[in-house]
Amino acid sequence: MTAHQQSLVEAVKELANAVRTSDVPPSEVPRIKDLIEQAAALLDRHVAAPPYAAEQLSPPNESVLQWDPADLCRTIPYSPLLGKLNPLSGEASLWVDGKELRGTVILSPIHVGPISTAHGGVVAALLDELTSIAIMARGRFGYTRTLTITYHRPTPLDEELSLWAQSAGQIGPAFLTSAEIRSGGKVTASAVAVHHPGGRIDEPIYPDTVSR
Repeated sequence: MTAHQQSLVEAVKELANAVRTSDVPPSEVPRIKDLIEQAAALLDRHVAAPPYAAEQLSPPNESVLQWDPADLCRTIPYSPLLGKLNPLSGEASLWVDGKELRGTVILSPIHVGPISTAHGGVVAALLDELTSIAIMARGRFGYTRTLTITYHRPTPLDEELSLWAQSAGQIGPAFLTSAEIRSGGKVTASAVAVHHPGGRIDEPIYPDTVSR
C-alpha cells in the first residue's frame, strides 16, 4: 500500500459521496461526466489483470497475507467496507486486542439505507468481514457458511462506530464466531457466523495461482 494509491482512493471516495449528495443541474452534467470519463481513461491504462481479491490487487502478487495485528486494514486493503484502497470503504481502523478483534469505522452517504442510517446490506457485509478477520486473528482462514444477523437499532452514518468480533475457534467441522457493531455504547447489529475451515494465515493465500 502506497501513499499515492491511498490519496487516489480518497479522491474517488470524495467524488462518490459528492455525486450521491448533489442535485446537479442538467446543464452541468455533460461537463462533469466528461471529466470523470477522462479520469477513467487515464486509469484504464494501468488496469491489472484479474482475478482480484480483498487481500491483493491481483493474486499472486504476494503469496501470504500482509498480517499486522496493529493495523488489520493492511491485511484486506481492497475490502469493500474496511480497505484503505477501496473507494467504497468507510474510514476504518482495525486491530487485535488479545483474542478479540476491535476497531472503528465511519460510514458515509454512499452507504445509506433508511434516512441517515446505513443500509442493512452494508451492515451485514461489515459483520461478515469482521467475523472472517476474527478467524485470521486465531491464525486460520475461514469461508462463510452461514451468517445470522440481528438488527437491534439503526446504524448511523457520519459517526464513529465501534467494531468487535471474536472467534470461539474450530468446533467440530466449523469455526463459530460472533461480531458486534456499536454506536454510543449500544449495539446496533450483531452476528453469529459459521465458517468452513481454510488454511493457516502463514500459508499461501491462493496456492493454486501461486504455483502457476
